[in-house]
Amino acid sequence: MVLSSSFRTLLRLNRQSRSGQYVALFPNWNRAKSYYVTTPIYYVNSVPHLGHLYTTILADASCRWEKMKNVNSTFTDSKLVTGTDEHGLKVKQAADAQQMDPLVFCDQVSERFRKMIKVFGIDASDFVRTTEQRHYEAVQHFWQKVEENGFIYKGQYKGWYSIPDEAYVSESAITLEKDKISGETYRISKESGHRLQWMEEENYMFKLSAFTDQVREWILSDSQRVHPVKFRAKLLHELQTPLEDISISRDVSKVPWGVPVPGDSAHRVYVWFDALVNYLTAAGYPQVNGTTYSNMWPADVHIVGQDIMRFHAVYWPAFLLAAGLKLPKQVVVHSHWLCDNRKMSKSTGNVVDPFETALSVTPEGLRYFLLKQGVLGDDCNFSEKLLYNGLNSDLANDYGNCLHRIMGKRLNPLKVYPGELVGTSNADHAIDDDSIKEVIISVQHLAEEIQPYYRDFYFYKGINAIMKVVQLVNIMVTKHKVWELKRTDSNQAAFLDTVLYCSYEAMRVCSILLQPIAPELASFALSKLGVPQDCRGLDDAMKSFASLEGGQDKMVGQPLGHDMKPLFRRLELPESLTSKQSQAQ
Repeated sequence: MVLSSSFRTLLRLNRQSRSGQYVALFPNWNRAKSYYVTTPIYYVNSVPHLGHLYTTILADASCRWEKMKNVNSTFTDSKLVTGTDEHGLKVKQAADAQQMDPLVFCDQVSERFRKMIKVFGIDASDFVRTTEQRHYEAVQHFWQKVEENGFIYKGQYKGWYSIPDEAYVSESAITLEKDKISGETYRISKESGHRLQWMEEENYMFKLSAFTDQVREWILSDSQRVHPVKFRAKLLHELQTPLEDISISRDVSKVPWGVPVPGDSAHRVYVWFDALVNYLTAAGYPQVNGTTYSNMWPADVHIVGQDIMRFHAVYWPAFLLAAGLKLPKQVVVHSHWLCDNRKMSKSTGNVVDPFETALSVTPEGLRYFLLKQGVLGDDCNFSEKLLYNGLNSDLANDYGNCLHRIMGKRLNPLKVYPGELVGTSNADHAIDDDSIKEVIISVQHLAEEIQPYYRDFYFYKGINAIMKVVQLVNIMVTKHKVWELKRTDSNQAAFLDTVLYCSYEAMRVCSILLQPIAPELASFALSKLGVPQDCRGLDDAMKSFASLEGGQDKMVGQPLGHDMKPLFRRLELPESLTSKQSQAQ
């Protein structure tokens, strides 16, 4: 790629001031030593909802996958960062409405997001609150670097502002709407649909206009930079219009709740300039000589909803360029969640409470559903029917029932991992059996098949591939009626061991690969199968059916787990669904 002359000028800023060494603007896509993934920090003017949970579970599944596939390599660290955004006008208004001190209000709401992390088994490394001292220091240091490099100036700003979005909105992103009752015409944001109000004030401005070409070239430099392609194309289209300078502060008399601008206590740092720096805060910034910061930055992936894509894929790289820092490797964007194909809103009463839902279907069940139902590039649909029927079908009927069928004491009285009897006529016959052969071939290719799905955040495709193998095992077990085979008959006993060995190997590999999706459920299944903790990585899933190839299978003869309770209990349908079904009949 040929870089513009202005881009080359800005590259000269992109150096480590203390070491004097050049810092590559576009970091190498493959990092061998660590993995750093982030969610947005969630705004505390409301409680956690389904969208918050989905974003966080995407990050958690990705982080668990990286750990799992690198368990036996030089991989040394992984970091999943989430947290809460606690500054800005919306937060102050929400606290005032409840007659609470803003920090006390933030403490209470932030704790609900911490609860979400705990309840849904999110393996978070750090939880950043923008009211923390370490974050204040990071924001003020970052501001000073950008200012030193000449990209901040003071100016009079006039424009349409969205309080819910905490953002000024350009004329091209505004549409008119008429109030159905009063007939009044007002301006709204095309992106969020929120009403706008006119604001005029003297603020500090950021020279975003200097970075149009650089941001575009960053996005173009890697086809996966903004993923999926639908959102990449949208950003590139927007960047055909030159960027305009933006306000990055608010007058303290209008927004008193925020980080003070360095050297000017009459202004507070604009909420997005403040919030985005949290990704540096968690990496140890500004302690540039500290091992944490040098090892973990830049972030491998920022995972965001489409509403805040512009802030992460346009503003944030521009801010980082202005500060002379490396840019993130990738921004992954997901669409909205609907409820019964309708937009969720308090007015229609269809907002899904993740905590309440988890009480009925378990946190693991809801986690599994969201990752199976969620598609990055399209709006995702939540419905009770999909939720209950899907979990009963996949986890209770297919996965759970399959494990229960093959682990009964009558089939496996010794309670050890079975081994295929290589070289017998029965074993030879087994390999020629279509149902057994299909299971073996599918399992041997499964780990390889799901890797690009998990890498690209298409977890639903990985789940579908895994469940297809589970279904094949059920078909094989049913076809051969293993419960009718007698161990007193040597031929039948040999054939039974062959079918069981194929079943156990399939369920072992499937359970290993389900760990990023439903970690507690998969761990329970692996323990039932007697799989040691140090044999649950991707490498272990890549190796299957060693006995069939004449090798030594280290799993054969391993004692099984003693906990025989069901993997996932069948869910009782709620009254709302049973009444609908009876009416349909």
